[in-house]
Amino acid sequence: MFPDHTHPDLLIIGAGPAGLSAASTAAAYGLHTVVIDAYDTIGGMIWRGMSGELRDLAQRLPGIKNAEATAEIQRFQDSGVPFFGQTRAWHIADDKRVFVTGPKGTSSLSPARILLATGAQERPLPFEGWTLPGVMTVGAAQLLLKASATVPAQPVWLCGHGPLLLLYANQLMAMGGQIAGILDTSGPRAWAPIIHALPKALWYGWRDVANGIRLTARIHCAKIPIFHGIGNLCAHGNNALTAISFRDARGNAHYVETRCLLVHHGLEPGLQAARTAGCAVTWDAENGNFQIIHDCWGETSIPDLFVAGDGARIGGAQAAIARGQLSALRIANQLGKLSDNALVQLAKHPQKILKTTHATRKLIDAVYRPDTSRFTPTDRTLICRCESVSAGQIREAIRSGLHAPDQIKAFTRAGMGACQGQQCAGSLNAMVAQETGYSSETVGLYRRRPPFAPLTLGELCALDEEAG
Repeated sequence: MFPDHTHPDLLIIGAGPAGLSAASTAAAYGLHTVVIDAYDTIGGMIWRGMSGELRDLAQRLPGIKNAEATAEIQRFQDSGVPFFGQTRAWHIADDKRVFVTGPKGTSSLSPARILLATGAQERPLPFEGWTLPGVMTVGAAQLLLKASATVPAQPVWLCGHGPLLLLYANQLMAMGGQIAGILDTSGPRAWAPIIHALPKALWYGWRDVANGIRLTARIHCAKIPIFHGIGNLCAHGNNALTAISFRDARGNAHYVETRCLLVHHGLEPGLQAARTAGCAVTWDAENGNFQIIHDCWGETSIPDLFVAGDGARIGGAQAAIARGQLSALRIANQLGKLSDNALVQLAKHPQKILKTTHATRKLIDAVYRPDTSRFTPTDRTLICRCESVSAGQIREAIRSGLHAPDQIKAFTRAGMGACQGQQCAGSLNAMVAQETGYSSETVGLYRRRPPFAPLTLGELCALDEEAG
């Protein structure tokens, strides 16, 4: 499946900004590098469509830094690094063998170093009716827009908060889509951290701040109805979405008919691969999520296993590029391709970029603070959609004395489905914390076991003798 590539110096899992940047940098110092991605094209979620037939469309969308994306994509294409698309990694063994499945079957690679550049995921906050057809995440809708120029045929309702929701609203309008209204779920503004973060954000990233103000102004100029302090959100319908109901900050109840609701409650690092491999995690109270513990080069608690991009810390494309470069430079240094002095000098530029993007990110995080105080799902709300486990069943388990996620998993089957708890782990953590008073860090997450990506028995049986 991987002729001449079974023992690379560096295997990069993920072909977004971090993965492409790391690959180009590693190749420049003579490292035998291989990049794989579950999708068939490079670019990741942020640069989806930038290298395909819809490149012209992607470049016209608001919020895309075309020069930056084009330069990194071209740099990767010029590097000669082989890219294997539609190839899923599903297990990282203790001996660092990486098991993968692609168009030509199932196999394994034995790299000297591994870089996880698998990006972020949207933070799920389940509500009653969220599994109905017609309810999607903003990220999924944006992927359809970038990959196939698809926009909803009817006016849509957007619910949630965060810069991605703001960005997609502008991109949707630019493509001729219509927005019926926006339901803002963010809590009251905490002005102290905003004021504290503003000077550095303006100093280091005033262009990004100005762009955010411009995107917000377009929403208001379009006179889109905006409801704040949303609670009691519910999606209605039998076999598909027909209406939504909610309560606004003033306590007024609303019921509106619609066939499309797009939700978004912020991003969090994708932890599946790293946690399954045994990497240590820590709770980030400021951002309200767990993160992989790593050093300034991206190396995790597992030697020779690195993490870069939004999978390391949410920061956007520029930060991902810088993190990818730093990881690649350190790996080149470890493998004897770069001296310690050269490493220090070459790291200065990406470290400066990270300092700049961090200043802007502090402001974004202050403005869009994660707020789970309104996360009080009704007993009928599905928490684990894979196994159809409701909030009522989970509360019953918690009140019976089961406070560890794995205990609740064994009792209710929550987290045993195809996504391995990717969608419900955070929600279950929040529910246990609310019911018991324990901190989210104390509650923790499910224990992860391989495979960290869905795998059929046929694919497993097709594993060749070398991989087995």
